[in-house]
Amino acid sequence: MKRENLIFIINLLIVATLCACAILIPYASLIFTLASVGFFAVFTYKNTAGKSFAALAVALAVTFTIYFLFGITVDTICGAASSFCLIALSGGAIGLMMRNKCSYRTVLSGGAFVFLLPFLIEFARLRIYYGVDLIQVMIAEPLDAMFAAIASIPKQDLIDAGAESALLLFAELENMKWPLIQQMASIFPAFLIIICSLCAFLTFLFCRKFVFCRYRTVMHEYPHFRELQLPRSTSWLLTILYVATMFMGASPLSGAIKNIVIIICALYAICAVSVIDFLFAKIRVHWSLRALTYLIAFPIILMIDPTIPVIAGIIDSMFDFRRLRRRKTEI
Repeated sequence: MKRENLIFIINLLIVATLCACAILIPYASLIFTLASVGFFAVFTYKNTAGKSFAALAVALAVTFTIYFLFGITVDTICGAASSFCLIALSGGAIGLMMRNKCSYRTVLSGGAFVFLLPFLIEFARLRIYYGVDLIQVMIAEPLDAMFAAIASIPKQDLIDAGAESALLLFAELENMKWPLIQQMASIFPAFLIIICSLCAFLTFLFCRKFVFCRYRTVMHEYPHFRELQLPRSTSWLLTILYVATMFMGASPLSGAIKNIVIIICALYAICAVSVIDFLFAKIRVHWSLRALTYLIAFPIILMIDPTIPVIAGIIDSMFDFRRLRRRKTEI
């Protein structure tokens, strides 16, 4: 047996093991899922289409076999499809698009869509088969529980503790309950898309970094993180959409536009981090220290004022301080 065939068989065994562990070991499911996504991204990038589809077929067979051991029902079919999309197809699709040198937007948008598929499958299963609104379960019920816990606090204890202002605050929160639920439900799709896009972006970064470190292959067709920038026209689009939401009132179209505004703002915030990364790269700060800085500082800035990174990204897009447009690194 040739060495190449032996390595391929070992890789298929790794695929089967990662998929089985991600499904059967609840407490370590996240770790094995992340490992499987990264493995598939690198494997499909470095191997031929035939071997890539063979690995995906093995993952599909293992996933459905494990779920069907518990019976063939709507729940197990949907669960197997969701797990396959998340564990194998997400990383595999990103790796295949990178190997075929698809555009930067195509890789990220396609990867985000594949990461979104498990949620769509679960939404459809709960809505069609059980008549359950998942947004109601994820937003309304937790908020109801929070307000119920607040209401259960004895008012006399607050008065005795001299916390009369807390009573006023709780009363205001009670009046804000339904508007808050409706507002969060209307913008929930935007946050779901942002999370899936972030997962696709991190998978792309991992594949690119691993391929470079392991095989010394440089992907010149894709910009580095420190080179990300939105076109100038995006800022005008954001302004028009934001003004439109102020005059449209409550309607499905207004809700859709709000979601688009939030997604664009998230892109600008990422570009603001890219500006900082550009400055750090200039002074040769190690990438691990840069990543740690972003993980600590970015959430703090968002809690202080979430518009700060958005404004920074817009300013960079308008004035092009890094002179990136000469190198065509817009996203």
